[in-house]
This record gives sequence, structure tokens and C-alpha cells, in this order.
Amino acid sequence: MLTRDKINFTNPICPHRASLGGRFALRVVRFSLILLIITIFLNPILAFEYQAGWPQYPSGGVDFSSPVLVDINGDDTLDVLVASQAHQVYLWNHRGELYPNWPKSTALNSEYDETSSPAAGDIDDDGEKEIVYGSASGQLFAWAIDGSLLPNFPINLGDNIIRNSVTLEDIDGDGFLEILVGTGNNLNQFLVFRYDGTLLWNKSTAGRIHSTAASGDIDYDGNIEMIVGNDGIAPQAGVYAWHWDSATVAGWPKICGHHVDPSPALADIDNDGDYEIFFGSLDNFLYGLSHNCEDLTGWPKRCGNGLYEGIVSSPALGDIDNDRLLEVVTGRGIIQSTYGAIYAFKVTGDTMSGFPINIATGSVVSSPALADLDGDEDLEIIVGGQDGNLYGFHHNGDTVAGFPIDVGSPITSSPALADIDLDGDIEIAVGAKNDSLYIWDLPGPYNPNKTPWPMFHHDARHTGRLPLDNIGLIEKALKAQLHLRPIQTDVGLANGLLYLKSEENTIINITIFNIVGRKVFAENLKTDGWGKASLNIQFLPSGIYFIRLKHIPYHNYYPQTYKRIKI
Repeated sequence: MLTRDKINFTNPICPHRASLGGRFALRVVRFSLILLIITIFLNPILAFEYQAGWPQYPSGGVDFSSPVLVDINGDDTLDVLVASQAHQVYLWNHRGELYPNWPKSTALNSEYDETSSPAAGDIDDDGEKEIVYGSASGQLFAWAIDGSLLPNFPINLGDNIIRNSVTLEDIDGDGFLEILVGTGNNLNQFLVFRYDGTLLWNKSTAGRIHSTAASGDIDYDGNIEMIVGNDGIAPQAGVYAWHWDSATVAGWPKICGHHVDPSPALADIDNDGDYEIFFGSLDNFLYGLSHNCEDLTGWPKRCGNGLYEGIVSSPALGDIDNDRLLEVVTGRGIIQSTYGAIYAFKVTGDTMSGFPINIATGSVVSSPALADLDGDEDLEIIVGGQDGNLYGFHHNGDTVAGFPIDVGSPITSSPALADIDLDGDIEIAVGAKNDSLYIWDLPGPYNPNKTPWPMFHHDARHTGRLPLDNIGLIEKALKAQLHLRPIQTDVGLANGLLYLKSEENTIINITIFNIVGRKVFAENLKTDGWGKASLNIQFLPSGIYFIRLKHIPYHNYYPQTYKRIKI
């Protein structure tokens, strides 16, 4: 509030005779009024409103942990998961309200900050999602939605720190999600646990694992492989790839010149049905490999020189310029460096026009998220900077209107994008070290088909893979190759009943998705001696459904997906 005693009004007509203090105060007031006018008229244009109920203030702030946006309770709105530096895992609804019995303590006696991101998925196939987290104390936690621990958790991994995030994947085709995690300090191991806490297998690595594993059928054999980087010292630093049964994939590991902290990303860039693998390294290179560990044509790409221009950011994949070809986007710069940059490459290895974008005020260790923010069919790149800015760029390198957003504290967390409240527009979530988790409500329409890489490592399970249809709804059925063959199945839908005709006495996992790709039902069916089975789905409303069938065990078969209309 302005008061008369702030200004010397002794001689307002002859200001040169006013006291020095009065002239100074008058200038201050004028300057303040100018700032006020600028704020009033420019803020509606340059800034975005906070989502109702946000920001929230997790204890200790958010370091590398990245928000996970996922429908935990089945109400179609998205909930928010993140870990704070003060050893807490938080679960909020879209309004910023904590779920009962949350947050959960993870490592009160640990000297290390929490850097992992929670994962969410239905690991025990009970129809409800669970939250899984690897803590700075070396413990693996699994909680139900109500905050209760699952039986046999937490698991003490015998290490004093876990830096990577867990990946949830059904690697053996039994309908349950396995938990994939690496140790970050002493053990140097990659471990696979079942949903009940039993160890399936583990593999030793040359160094610590800070990288989050990607999962997918990279070699087109109908089974899941796991790909993860490690912090071994050259010439042992690099990336490993294992089959579902722990056997090493032919041609792997890939040896790099320095640590591989980033998490690999998978995509089918040439539409041949198998995945290519992309990741960065502290050796300054961004790598592109085939499933048999050969360099792709035009790869790797040098993104800098020297340790401070190494890559810690995990790449994101998507068709950012709407030319029906994928691009690879990553940040550059290690922690506390001033050699930040953002790179975007065509899958051919050609640098995108307008890139790289240099950010001399801080490194970019955040992983980019990709989405169409303005409805123009092209994708925008959203990524955090250690200089305290959340950046937004168009596919040509131009800055998106309203960006950067200055939060006043380093952003090493990776942003997440979605319509969390079902109001039709898009929201952006990101953590910062200033005790804040931000969510902004953007005016642009949300299009799930134009949000190919919405969060760190792609999804709430951290699979790190772009679905084979490049849309993100339903993975297209694999084609037969080698010894694989299709499930010879006829699928009919009539009078609320789903009919299957396949091989006799066969167990088939059936998963039904609605038109927007949301799983609405899953169950294992056994065919009779005539190869027939039926399922009552009258509880489902009328509409279009995708029905995915997997033989159990499915190591001699590839899955198939059918589109059917329920009237």
C-alpha cells in the first residue's frame, strides 16, 4: 500500500527542490507501478494457471524423481505419484488431495536423497494397481492403494542405495507383472522379482545401475527382453540386454566410452515389427542400435565434447514434425554444468532443423516429454532445466508461447503430460527442488493420439517403449517368425457373449480394451476338448473393443488383437 509518508510532497511543482530521499522514493514508486502494469497486462498472455489444488509441497522437494500420472482407483481421472528427497512417496488425486495413509516413508535413516520414480501397475492380477518403489536405503517396496504393504515387502536388496526406477513387465507370460530393478552402489546387480517378492533371477553387471530398464520384444521372437545401462568404467561401461529367462541377447552388451546413466528407449523406426534401441552416455554420444546391437545407419550422434557435455537425460521418441517418421529427443549436460542443450534427430541420424538448442545457464538432465500442446498436429517438446526453467519448444526449435516457466529452483525431474481431470485440455506436472510439485493447466486440447511420450520412460510401468502402432493405445499383433505361430482362434461376439474357438485344452489370456485403449477386463480362459470357450461380457457397455489373446505359456505363439463391436 502507498502512503503519503513514502514521498516528500514539500514542493511537488518543483521536484528538483525535493529532498534526495523523496526523489529516490518517487522513482521507486514509479518503477513499482510500471512493474505492476506489466504484470497485470502480460501475465494472462505469458503464464499458465495452476491446476486447481496445485502446487503441492512434498517434504524436501523433488530431485530426479519424476511424477507418474496414472488412474489408480479406476475413476478415469489421473492420480499423481512422486517421491520426495525427504524419503516419502506421495499419492494425490487430481485435485491435490492425498490418498488416505499416504505419503509412505521409505528410508528415514538413509544419507542419500531419493531419486527414483514410483511405478504403478497391477502386479498380482487382482484387478487393482499397486505402487512399487526402490528406495535410497536399498529396499524394494510394494504398496496397495490403501497404503498397506504387499506380503513379503519390503525386500532388502543388501545395497545402500537404488538410483534407478523399477520397471513392471510380464516377462514370462503368466499374467503377472515382474519387478525389474538394478542396484546402485555396492551389489552391481540387475534383479527380477515376482509379484509375491520371490526372486526370479539376477545378473551381475560391471558397475552400478542408475539406468531404468526398458522392456519389449526387441528381436521379434515373441518374448520380452530387458535393456539397461550401467556405470562401469570403460571399457566395461555400456548397455546390457537379456531374454526373459536371463540369457544374454546375441550381440550384447554394447560397450561405450563412459557411464550410461540414461534409460534406453525402444521404438520400431522402420516398421519391421522389432524394436530399435536409443540411449545416451557420458561419452557425449547418443546411440541408436538394432536389436542385435549393431549401430543403425547414421548413428551414433555426437552431442558434445568432454565430460561436462555428457548425456544424463533419457531420450524421448515421437513424430514431432508430423512427417510419419520418428524423431529422437534428448537433453545434454551433467549435473551442475553450464553446457545444457536439447537435441532432436531424425531416425536417419540427421539433425532436426533448429537444433541443437543451447542453454548456457544450466544442464538438461531432465527427460523430455512430447505432446501436441496447441492442436496443430505437430508435437511440442517439454523439458526441465537445472537453471530452474521448464522449457517448451516447437519441432523447429522455436519457443512455445508462455515458456519457459521459471520456478526458481533446479528441475532435474522429468515432466509428465496428460488430461488429469478429464476437462479436455492438457496439464503439465513437474517437480522441483524448492519443495514443490507443480501442475499447470494449459488451454490446448488434449489428444492422446498426439501424446506419444507423456512422461519419464513413457508410461506408469516405465517400460520405455513406444508401442508398435506408434499411437499408444493397443500394441499391434506380432507376425509369425522363426518357430512362432499364431493362436488359431476364431473370435465371435453376440448377445453379450464372447466366443472363442482355438486348440483344445488350451489356456488363453484374454484382455479387453475399450476404444481409448483402457483395459476394462482380463481373464484366463481354458478351452474344452473341442477347443471352445465362452465369456459373458454383458457388463460392458455397447461400443468398440479390442480383444488381445495370448497363449499361456506363449513362448511358441505370438499374441493377436481383434477389433469387435458390442451392440
